[in-house]
Amino acid sequence: MKISAKNIIYSFIGALVFAAAGIALRIYSLFNCFDKEIGYYATEAVLPDVFHILCVSVCVLSLASVFLLPSTKKTEYITCRKAGIFGKIGAIFAIVGSATYAMYSLVSLSDDIPPAFGPMAQTSIIKAVSLFVMIFGVLAVIYFALVFVGKTEKNDNHAILGYCVILFSLMILAKSYFDFYTTMNSPNKLLSQTTLMLCMLYMLCELRFSLGISVPRLYSGISLAAIYFTLVSSVPGIVAFCAGILNKVEYLLCDFVLLTYAIYICARYAEFALAQKKNSEVK
Repeated sequence: MKISAKNIIYSFIGALVFAAAGIALRIYSLFNCFDKEIGYYATEAVLPDVFHILCVSVCVLSLASVFLLPSTKKTEYITCRKAGIFGKIGAIFAIVGSATYAMYSLVSLSDDIPPAFGPMAQTSIIKAVSLFVMIFGVLAVIYFALVFVGKTEKNDNHAILGYCVILFSLMILAKSYFDFYTTMNSPNKLLSQTTLMLCMLYMLCELRFSLGISVPRLYSGISLAAIYFTLVSSVPGIVAFCAGILNKVEYLLCDFVLLTYAIYICARYAEFALAQKKNSEVK
């Protein structure tokens, strides 16, 4: 196995290990250091700072991993891929996540909004953004459906739909930004926004595969960061909501989407790593 394939696989395992540590740290911090009345961690708490340091470290290591891969011609990598069994399973989860949030946005457009949605859903600007979320959410479902059936290789139409996934993530981020009932520098809000931006960067890298102009080293680095952040943002958030520590349906559904995207990105990156291993062994 060439060193490039080894580094890709080891980096993937490392991202999952760091994610497990980040999930444990954040869950413990939310249960023991988080004041749900004001939406911040206790000022004297140390573990939230450790978690934030871990997040920064993962960003640095993900960037460093790009340079661990040899700067060789793209032909030495598997650059244009159909989804295998892992990718198809990941696509199913992404379809469910995108469809769920799109349906939620459709319901929030109604004049008779369920009280559980909170006052945020009542504002006119959120309703306007929700319309775009619903539209791009439906198109995102179509994108992942095409991934499932394998219509991805050098497919311009598929790439266009992929940009709708990016816009879908952007609109979810916009809803979070215009949530005036949660302070701008809320740690949970900032983490969700950072994660959504990484999802957008990941999709840009994945779309280059569809167009046959991939940058495998960049794809690898962005994927590792996206895997870590989607997992540490979604899993603790869902656990904390179930425990009554977090109480906003909007952010629960955002975490659910991020969890499904985490599964999708992990599945696609696992196939990417295994493809490099197989390719290097053949050579």
